[in-house]
Amino acid sequence: MKAEPAVKKRIVGLSLVTAVCLTGDSMLYIALPIYWENVGLTGLWQVGILLSINRLIRIVLGPLLGWLSSRIPRTSNLVIALILSGVITVGYGFAHSFAYWVLLRCLWGIVWMLLRMGAYITIADESTSENRGYLTGMYNGLYRVGSLFGMAAGGLLADTIGFSRVSILLGCLILITTPIAVLKLGKSSFGYQDEKTGYFWAHARKLKEFEVGRLLFTGLLLTMTFEGALCSTLSYVIHSFFTDRVELFSLIVGAATLSGLIQASRWALAPVISPIIGSLIDKSPKVRILTFIAALTIGGLGIGAMLWTRNVVLWSCAGLLVLLMATLLTVILDSWAAEKAADDSKYFMMTVYTISVDVGAAIGPVVGYLFHSPVVLFRFLLGVLFILVVIWTFSAQWRSIRT
Repeated sequence: MKAEPAVKKRIVGLSLVTAVCLTGDSMLYIALPIYWENVGLTGLWQVGILLSINRLIRIVLGPLLGWLSSRIPRTSNLVIALILSGVITVGYGFAHSFAYWVLLRCLWGIVWMLLRMGAYITIADESTSENRGYLTGMYNGLYRVGSLFGMAAGGLLADTIGFSRVSILLGCLILITTPIAVLKLGKSSFGYQDEKTGYFWAHARKLKEFEVGRLLFTGLLLTMTFEGALCSTLSYVIHSFFTDRVELFSLIVGAATLSGLIQASRWALAPVISPIIGSLIDKSPKVRILTFIAALTIGGLGIGAMLWTRNVVLWSCAGLLVLLMATLLTVILDSWAAEKAADDSKYFMMTVYTISVDVGAAIGPVVGYLFHSPVVLFRFLLGVLFILVVIWTFSAQWRSIRT
Protein backbone atom coordinates (compact mmCIF):
# COMPACT_ATOMS: atom_id res chain seq x y z
CA MET A 1 0.00 0.00 0.00
CA LYS A 2 1.32 3.43 -0.92
CA ALA A 3 1.81 6.07 1.75
CA GLU A 4 -0.48 9.04 2.26
CA PRO A 5 0.65 12.18 0.33
CA ALA A 6 1.53 14.11 3.50
CA VAL A 7 3.63 11.23 4.85
CA LYS A 8 5.32 10.73 1.49
CA LYS A 9 6.12 14.45 1.29
CA ARG A 10 7.80 14.37 4.71
CA ILE A 11 9.92 11.36 3.81
CA VAL A 12 10.88 12.87 0.43
CA GLY A 13 11.90 16.15 2.06
CA LEU A 14 13.99 14.35 4.65
CA SER A 15 15.67 12.18 2.03
CA LEU A 16 16.60 15.10 -0.23
CA VAL A 17 18.19 17.05 2.61
CA THR A 18 20.12 13.90 3.53
CA ALA A 19 21.23 13.55 -0.10
CA VAL A 20 22.68 17.06 -0.18
CA CYS A 21 24.59 16.49 3.06
CA LEU A 22 26.02 13.20 1.76
CA THR A 23 27.76 14.52 -1.37
CA GLY A 24 31.07 15.43 0.27
CA ASP A 25 31.40 12.16 2.17
CA SER A 26 30.63 10.10 -0.94
CA MET A 27 33.24 11.98 -2.94
CA LEU A 28 35.94 10.87 -0.49
CA TYR A 29 35.32 7.16 -1.12
CA ILE A 30 36.31 7.65 -4.75
CA ALA A 31 39.00 10.30 -4.61
CA LEU A 32 40.83 9.81 -1.29
CA PRO A 33 42.24 6.29 -2.02
CA ILE A 34 43.82 7.77 -5.18
CA TYR A 35 44.90 11.26 -4.09
CA TRP A 36 45.86 10.58 -0.46
CA GLU A 37 49.46 11.71 -1.03
CA ASN A 38 48.24 15.10 -2.27
CA VAL A 39 46.25 15.92 0.88
CA GLY A 40 48.90 15.51 3.56
CA LEU A 41 48.55 11.79 4.31
CA THR A 42 51.65 9.64 4.68
CA GLY A 43 50.29 6.13 4.21
CA LEU A 44 47.40 4.25 2.67
CA TRP A 45 46.48 2.90 6.12
CA GLN A 46 45.49 6.44 7.07
CA VAL A 47 42.85 6.35 4.31
CA GLY A 48 41.27 3.32 5.96
CA ILE A 49 41.30 5.07 9.34
CA LEU A 50 39.71 8.25 7.95
CA LEU A 51 36.98 6.33 6.14
CA SER A 52 36.24 4.49 9.40
CA ILE A 53 36.61 7.05 12.16
CA ASN A 54 33.35 8.84 11.34
CA ARG A 55 31.61 5.54 12.15
CA LEU A 56 33.71 4.90 15.25
CA ILE A 57 32.72 8.24 16.76
CA ARG A 58 29.06 7.33 16.23
CA ILE A 59 29.59 4.04 18.04
CA VAL A 60 31.00 5.85 21.07
CA LEU A 61 28.49 8.70 21.07
CA GLY A 62 25.50 6.81 19.64
CA PRO A 63 23.16 6.87 22.65
CA LEU A 64 24.04 10.50 23.44
CA LEU A 65 23.52 11.64 19.84
CA GLY A 66 20.26 9.72 19.62
CA TRP A 67 19.00 11.47 22.74
CA LEU A 68 20.19 14.84 21.39
CA SER A 69 18.33 14.35 18.11
CA SER A 70 15.16 13.62 20.10
CA ARG A 71 15.45 16.97 21.88
CA ILE A 72 15.96 19.17 18.79
CA PRO A 73 13.08 20.13 16.46
CA ARG A 74 13.57 18.15 13.28
CA THR A 75 13.70 21.16 10.95
CA SER A 76 16.40 22.74 13.13
CA ASN A 77 18.21 19.42 13.10
CA LEU A 78 18.21 19.41 9.29
CA VAL A 79 19.42 23.01 8.98
CA ILE A 80 22.26 22.40 11.45
CA ALA A 81 23.25 19.29 9.51
CA LEU A 82 23.28 21.18 6.20
CA ILE A 83 25.46 23.99 7.52
CA LEU A 84 27.93 21.67 9.21
CA SER A 85 28.08 19.40 6.14
CA GLY A 86 28.97 22.36 3.93
CA VAL A 87 31.66 23.65 6.30
CA ILE A 88 33.16 20.16 6.70
CA THR A 89 33.25 19.52 2.94
CA VAL A 90 34.95 22.88 2.28
CA GLY A 91 37.40 21.90 5.01
CA TYR A 92 38.37 18.80 3.03
CA GLY A 93 39.83 21.14 0.42
CA PHE A 94 42.17 22.76 2.95
CA ALA A 95 43.13 19.72 5.02
CA HIS A 96 46.84 18.91 4.81
CA SER A 97 47.50 16.96 8.00
CA PHE A 98 46.22 13.69 9.38
CA ALA A 99 45.04 15.33 12.63
CA TYR A 100 42.96 17.89 10.71
CA TRP A 101 41.42 15.10 8.66
CA VAL A 102 40.54 13.15 11.81
CA LEU A 103 38.77 16.19 13.27
CA LEU A 104 36.72 16.75 10.10
CA ARG A 105 35.73 13.10 9.82
CA CYS A 106 34.65 12.96 13.49
CA LEU A 107 32.45 16.02 12.98
CA TRP A 108 30.90 14.40 9.91
CA GLY A 109 30.16 11.27 11.92
CA ILE A 110 28.15 13.33 14.42
CA VAL A 111 26.21 15.08 11.63
CA TRP A 112 25.35 11.81 9.91
CA MET A 113 24.16 10.20 13.15
CA LEU A 114 21.74 13.07 13.79
CA LEU A 115 20.39 12.81 10.24
CA ARG A 116 19.97 9.07 10.22
CA MET A 117 18.42 8.73 13.67
CA GLY A 118 15.84 11.34 12.66
CA ALA A 119 15.08 9.46 9.45
CA TYR A 120 14.77 6.01 11.06
CA ILE A 121 12.48 7.20 13.83
CA THR A 122 10.37 9.23 11.38
CA ILE A 123 9.83 6.13 9.23
CA ALA A 124 9.03 4.03 12.30
CA ASP A 125 6.49 6.66 13.42
CA GLU A 126 4.87 7.31 10.05
CA SER A 127 4.77 3.83 8.51
CA THR A 128 2.49 0.82 8.88
CA SER A 129 3.10 -2.86 8.17
CA GLU A 130 1.58 -2.30 4.71
CA ASN A 131 3.91 0.49 3.56
CA ARG A 132 7.02 0.28 5.78
CA GLY A 133 9.15 -1.35 3.10
CA TYR A 134 7.97 1.12 0.46
CA LEU A 135 8.78 4.19 2.61
CA THR A 136 12.15 2.74 3.62
CA GLY A 137 12.98 1.99 -0.01
CA MET A 138 11.91 5.45 -1.13
CA TYR A 139 14.06 7.14 1.53
CA ASN A 140 17.10 4.95 0.83
CA GLY A 141 16.78 5.42 -2.91
CA LEU A 142 16.33 9.19 -2.86
CA TYR A 143 18.97 10.12 -0.30
CA ARG A 144 21.55 8.10 -2.22
CA VAL A 145 21.17 10.57 -5.08
CA GLY A 146 23.68 12.50 -2.99
CA SER A 147 26.05 9.55 -3.26
CA LEU A 148 25.48 9.53 -7.01
CA PHE A 149 26.44 13.18 -7.32
CA GLY A 150 29.32 12.98 -4.86
CA MET A 151 30.88 9.87 -6.38
CA ALA A 152 30.52 11.20 -9.90
CA ALA A 153 32.22 14.42 -8.80
CA GLY A 154 34.91 12.47 -6.97
CA GLY A 155 35.61 10.30 -9.99
CA LEU A 156 35.21 12.70 -12.91
CA LEU A 157 36.14 16.10 -11.49
CA ALA A 158 38.96 14.98 -9.20
CA ASP A 159 40.76 13.57 -12.24
CA THR A 160 40.43 16.90 -14.06
CA ILE A 161 40.37 19.90 -11.68
CA GLY A 162 41.92 18.34 -8.59
CA PHE A 163 40.78 17.08 -5.19
CA SER A 164 40.86 20.38 -3.30
CA ARG A 165 38.80 22.30 -5.86
CA VAL A 166 36.16 19.55 -5.96
CA SER A 167 35.83 19.63 -2.17
CA ILE A 168 35.43 23.40 -2.02
CA LEU A 169 32.91 23.35 -4.89
CA LEU A 170 30.75 20.68 -3.27
CA GLY A 171 30.90 22.40 0.12
CA CYS A 172 29.73 25.70 -1.37
CA LEU A 173 26.86 23.95 -3.16
CA ILE A 174 25.73 22.40 0.15
CA LEU A 175 25.77 25.80 1.88
CA ILE A 176 23.80 27.39 -0.96
CA THR A 177 20.99 24.84 -0.53
CA THR A 178 20.53 25.66 3.17
CA PRO A 179 18.22 28.70 2.72
CA ILE A 180 16.28 26.78 0.06
CA ALA A 181 15.71 23.93 2.51
CA VAL A 182 14.53 26.36 5.19
CA LEU A 183 11.99 27.90 2.82
CA LYS A 184 10.71 24.56 1.52
CA LEU A 185 10.49 22.66 4.80
CA GLY A 186 9.26 25.44 7.03
CA LYS A 187 9.18 25.34 10.81
CA SER A 188 6.28 22.92 11.11
CA SER A 189 7.34 20.24 8.65
CA PHE A 190 8.73 18.03 11.40
CA GLY A 191 7.74 17.85 15.02
CA TYR A 192 9.66 16.70 18.04
CA GLN A 193 10.60 13.09 18.32
CA ASP A 194 8.47 11.95 21.25
CA GLU A 195 10.45 9.31 23.08
CA LYS A 196 10.76 8.39 26.71
CA THR A 197 14.54 8.37 26.69
CA GLY A 198 14.69 7.76 30.43
CA TYR A 199 13.48 4.21 29.83
CA PHE A 200 16.19 3.44 27.26
CA TRP A 201 17.74 0.46 29.03
CA ALA A 202 14.34 -0.87 30.10
CA HIS A 203 14.01 -2.14 26.52
CA ALA A 204 17.32 -4.04 26.55
CA ARG A 205 15.31 -7.25 26.90
CA LYS A 206 14.67 -7.05 23.15
CA LEU A 207 18.29 -8.07 22.61
CA LYS A 208 17.36 -11.53 23.91
CA GLU A 209 15.02 -12.07 20.97
CA PHE A 210 16.55 -14.27 18.28
CA GLU A 211 15.25 -12.16 15.38
CA VAL A 212 16.67 -8.96 16.89
CA GLY A 213 20.06 -10.57 17.47
CA ARG A 214 20.10 -11.98 13.93
CA LEU A 215 19.16 -8.56 12.54
CA LEU A 216 21.96 -6.77 14.41
CA PHE A 217 24.58 -9.40 13.54
CA THR A 218 23.57 -9.39 9.87
CA GLY A 219 23.56 -5.61 9.70
CA LEU A 220 27.08 -5.53 11.11
CA LEU A 221 28.46 -8.09 8.64
CA LEU A 222 26.74 -6.66 5.58
CA THR A 223 27.82 -3.08 6.16
CA MET A 224 31.35 -4.33 6.84
CA THR A 225 31.30 -6.24 3.55
CA PHE A 226 29.67 -3.79 1.16
CA GLU A 227 29.57 -0.22 2.46
CA GLY A 228 32.81 -0.64 4.40
CA ALA A 229 35.32 -2.94 2.72
CA LEU A 230 34.10 -3.02 -0.89
CA CYS A 231 33.06 0.60 -1.46
CA SER A 232 36.07 2.10 0.29
CA THR A 233 38.58 -0.03 -1.64
CA LEU A 234 36.91 -0.16 -5.07
CA SER A 235 39.15 2.41 -6.79
CA TYR A 236 42.20 0.81 -5.15
CA VAL A 237 41.09 -2.65 -6.33
CA ILE A 238 40.61 -1.38 -9.89
CA HIS A 239 44.08 0.15 -9.76
CA SER A 240 45.49 -3.20 -8.57
CA PHE A 241 43.58 -5.51 -10.93
CA PHE A 242 44.12 -3.35 -13.99
CA THR A 243 46.18 -0.12 -14.13
CA ASP A 244 45.80 3.52 -13.18
CA ARG A 245 44.29 4.03 -16.65
CA VAL A 246 41.88 1.50 -18.18
CA GLU A 247 40.19 1.30 -21.57
CA LEU A 248 36.39 1.33 -21.42
CA PHE A 249 34.46 1.35 -24.71
CA SER A 250 37.51 2.74 -26.55
CA LEU A 251 37.92 5.48 -23.93
CA ILE A 252 40.84 5.73 -21.51
CA VAL A 253 39.62 6.53 -18.01
CA GLY A 254 41.31 6.68 -14.61
CA ALA A 255 40.75 4.17 -11.82
CA ALA A 256 38.93 6.82 -9.78
CA THR A 257 36.70 7.64 -12.75
CA LEU A 258 35.75 4.00 -13.35
CA SER A 259 35.06 3.46 -9.65
CA GLY A 260 32.92 6.59 -9.64
CA LEU A 261 30.97 5.44 -12.69
CA ILE A 262 30.23 2.03 -11.16
CA GLN A 263 29.08 3.41 -7.82
CA ALA A 264 27.23 6.32 -9.40
CA SER A 265 25.34 3.85 -11.61
CA ARG A 266 24.27 2.05 -8.46
CA TRP A 267 22.84 5.21 -6.93
CA ALA A 268 21.25 6.27 -10.20
CA LEU A 269 19.25 3.03 -10.18
CA ALA A 270 18.51 3.09 -6.44
CA PRO A 271 15.59 5.58 -6.57
CA VAL A 272 13.88 3.21 -9.03
CA ILE A 273 14.56 -0.22 -7.57
CA SER A 274 14.48 0.58 -3.83
CA PRO A 275 10.76 1.47 -3.62
CA ILE A 276 9.92 -1.51 -5.85
CA ILE A 277 11.82 -3.88 -3.57
CA GLY A 278 10.24 -2.19 -0.56
CA SER A 279 6.75 -2.77 -1.93
CA LEU A 280 7.64 -6.39 -2.70
CA ILE A 281 8.79 -7.21 0.83
CA ASP A 282 5.66 -5.57 2.28
CA LYS A 283 3.64 -8.48 0.92
CA SER A 284 4.63 -11.06 3.53
CA PRO A 285 7.48 -12.09 5.87
CA LYS A 286 8.13 -15.17 3.72
CA VAL A 287 8.66 -13.07 0.59
CA ARG A 288 11.02 -10.83 2.55
CA ILE A 289 13.19 -13.71 3.75
CA LEU A 290 13.32 -15.38 0.32
CA THR A 291 14.25 -12.08 -1.32
CA PHE A 292 16.96 -11.52 1.27
CA ILE A 293 18.55 -14.97 0.77
CA ALA A 294 18.39 -14.59 -3.01
CA ALA A 295 20.13 -11.21 -2.86
CA LEU A 296 22.89 -12.64 -0.65
CA THR A 297 23.44 -15.48 -3.13
CA ILE A 298 23.51 -13.22 -6.18
CA GLY A 299 25.90 -10.85 -4.43
CA GLY A 300 28.26 -13.72 -3.74
CA LEU A 301 28.14 -14.83 -7.37
CA GLY A 302 28.94 -11.28 -8.43
CA ILE A 303 32.02 -11.13 -6.20
CA GLY A 304 33.09 -14.48 -7.63
CA ALA A 305 32.80 -13.03 -11.14
CA MET A 306 34.93 -10.04 -10.12
CA LEU A 307 37.60 -12.49 -8.95
CA TRP A 308 37.44 -14.54 -12.13
CA THR A 309 37.30 -12.06 -15.03
CA ARG A 310 39.81 -9.42 -16.09
CA ASN A 311 37.64 -8.01 -18.85
CA VAL A 312 36.98 -4.41 -17.81
CA VAL A 313 33.37 -4.34 -19.07
CA LEU A 314 32.40 -7.68 -17.50
CA TRP A 315 34.19 -6.78 -14.27
CA SER A 316 32.37 -3.45 -14.09
CA CYS A 317 28.99 -5.12 -14.72
CA ALA A 318 29.71 -7.68 -11.98
CA GLY A 319 30.69 -4.88 -9.62
CA LEU A 320 27.47 -3.00 -10.35
CA LEU A 321 25.43 -6.17 -9.75
CA VAL A 322 27.08 -6.68 -6.35
CA LEU A 323 26.39 -3.09 -5.32
CA LEU A 324 22.76 -3.32 -6.43
CA MET A 325 22.34 -6.40 -4.25
CA ALA A 326 23.85 -4.41 -1.39
CA THR A 327 21.20 -1.73 -1.96
CA LEU A 328 18.44 -4.32 -1.91
CA LEU A 329 19.76 -5.93 1.28
CA THR A 330 19.98 -2.55 3.00
CA VAL A 331 16.34 -1.77 2.19
CA ILE A 332 15.24 -5.09 3.69
CA LEU A 333 17.31 -4.69 6.85
CA ASP A 334 16.28 -1.07 7.43
CA SER A 335 12.63 -2.00 6.96
CA TRP A 336 13.03 -4.88 9.40
CA ALA A 337 14.60 -2.57 11.97
CA ALA A 338 11.77 -0.04 11.56
CA GLU A 339 9.28 -2.88 12.12
CA LYS A 340 11.02 -3.93 15.32
CA ALA A 341 11.05 -0.29 16.43
CA ALA A 342 7.36 0.40 15.76
CA ASP A 343 6.44 0.40 19.46
CA ASP A 344 7.55 2.24 22.60
CA SER A 345 11.06 0.81 22.21
CA LYS A 346 11.80 2.66 18.97
CA TYR A 347 14.55 4.83 20.47
CA PHE A 348 16.39 1.83 21.90
CA MET A 349 15.89 -0.33 18.82
CA MET A 350 17.00 2.28 16.28
CA THR A 351 19.98 3.24 18.43
CA VAL A 352 21.33 -0.30 18.78
CA TYR A 353 20.63 -1.00 15.09
CA THR A 354 22.44 2.18 14.05
CA ILE A 355 25.39 1.30 16.28
CA SER A 356 25.57 -2.26 14.90
CA VAL A 357 25.70 -1.15 11.27
CA ASP A 358 28.19 1.58 12.21
CA VAL A 359 30.44 -1.02 13.81
CA GLY A 360 30.40 -3.00 10.57
CA ALA A 361 30.93 0.06 8.40
CA ALA A 362 33.81 1.20 10.65
CA ILE A 363 35.53 -2.19 10.54
CA GLY A 364 35.08 -2.50 6.78
CA PRO A 365 37.61 0.05 5.44
CA VAL A 366 40.23 -1.07 7.96
CA VAL A 367 39.69 -4.71 6.98
CA GLY A 368 39.76 -3.77 3.30
CA TYR A 369 43.14 -2.07 3.52
CA LEU A 370 44.65 -4.64 5.86
CA PHE A 371 44.44 -7.21 3.06
CA HIS A 372 47.36 -6.31 0.82
CA SER A 373 45.94 -8.48 -1.95
CA PRO A 374 42.50 -7.67 -3.45
CA VAL A 375 42.16 -11.39 -4.30
CA VAL A 376 42.47 -12.34 -0.63
CA LEU A 377 40.04 -9.57 0.31
CA PHE A 378 37.41 -10.81 -2.13
CA ARG A 379 37.76 -14.37 -0.90
CA PHE A 380 37.18 -13.12 2.64
CA LEU A 381 34.04 -11.25 1.53
CA LEU A 382 32.76 -14.39 -0.17
CA GLY A 383 33.22 -16.28 3.06
CA VAL A 384 31.18 -13.69 4.97
CA LEU A 385 28.29 -13.91 2.50
CA PHE A 386 28.37 -17.70 2.62
CA ILE A 387 28.04 -17.62 6.42
CA LEU A 388 25.04 -15.30 6.18
CA VAL A 389 23.34 -17.48 3.56
CA VAL A 390 23.73 -20.51 5.83
CA ILE A 391 22.41 -18.65 8.89
CA TRP A 392 19.35 -17.25 7.14
CA THR A 393 18.53 -20.43 5.23
CA PHE A 394 18.63 -22.66 8.30
CA SER A 395 16.84 -20.16 10.55
CA ALA A 396 14.09 -19.77 7.93
CA GLN A 397 13.70 -23.56 7.68
CA TRP A 398 13.63 -23.89 11.48
CA ARG A 399 10.94 -21.24 11.70
CA SER A 400 8.82 -23.01 9.06
CA ILE A 401 9.14 -26.30 10.95
CA ARG A 402 8.06 -24.71 14.22
CA THR A 403 5.06 -23.03 12.60
